[in-house]
Amino acid sequence: MAVAEALAKWEPRFELTNVEVAPSPDGAIILDLSGNYRPHALSGDVSTVTDEVRVVRVARGGADEWSLQT
Repeated sequence: MAVAEALAKWEPRFELTNVEVAPSPDGAIILDLSGNYRPHALSGDVSTVTDEVRVVRVARGGADEWSLQT
């Protein structure tokens, strides 16, 4: 829920549709965030690009070691 709230507040160009949480073989936590791209959301136009679904992978390795993988 916190991920969805943060994205809605800080990144309106990404409309979250799904979150998957999984462990990786090295023990890290992986979040796969799927959603629709809304290129003009910052100007108030929240229409989506329907043929463009994006997946963002966020992995946590150590205590404060986050990385963004696409």
